Amino acid sequence: MPEELKMEVSLPELKDGIEFDLSSASEKDAAYAAAYCSEKIDALTFAYSGINVSILDKELAKYSGKGPREAGAAILAAKSLREVFKDAVNDKKTLIPVAECYFFSKLPGRFGFSPKISAGMIPSFLKPKPFAPGARIALVSKFKDWMAIKKLFLEPGMARWEIAGILAGINETLVKKAFDFAGLDKAKLDAKAAELTKGKKKSYAAIGEALRGIEGSPAEVAYLCNSILSTFEVLPYANRPMLSKEYPGVKGPKMRGRKPKA
Repeated sequence: MPEELKMEVSLPELKDGIEFDLSSASEKDAAYAAAYCSEKIDALTFAYSGINVSILDKELAKYSGKGPREAGAAILAAKSLREVFKDAVNDKKTLIPVAECYFFSKLPGRFGFSPKISAGMIPSFLKPKPFAPGARIALVSKFKDWMAIKKLFLEPGMARWEIAGILAGINETLVKKAFDFAGLDKAKLDAKAAELTKGKKKSYAAIGEALRGIEGSPAEVAYLCNSILSTFEVLPYANRPMLSKEYPGVKGPKMRGRKPKA
């Protein structure tokens, strides 16, 4: 199998085939390719998840500022977030984790930073090669010790949650590998994230307090934001665990955080 990253999606909202030749790529090139592909499907996953993103977008439009410190302060000052999330899921509590993940995936952008590695953070010589996708959603990748094959063949009448599940699984992989290959000092950043979350139970206020302590390069800020939110079981990107309460058929890795009530 050649060293490459190929992703294809054939849905009404996105029909795209993307291929990156990784045969002479550096790890940062691979991070760029993974981030590029994640940006294609992250929001699409939420669109298939069953939540009302327009309600969340309306709430997000109230927020603006610069940097994690101001984002954290805004969360501390926020009123009735839980009620907003309930409205976005039509009181279907099992979908609240999806609404939380969507909100916290978009909130950083209102303050000029990202909760995950973006393609714009990493200079790369790689260029995506387009191709016509088949009637499926797929990720096929190999780079050094990393190999991933994820596929779902699309059929008429397929449930939207099944589509959300495969997109989320692909996105999880892409986000993780972008962080892995970005050249970050993860041990140092993990220690900082642990310091910022030490002794805090899951709550929106705790998230706000922790976000206020983030600083560093754009990629370091992304890693810290992701790590903090993961500790509080709110991943800031589309993922399978957020779906599993409502759709038990979606299986994914358990989040590493605690399980107290928000």
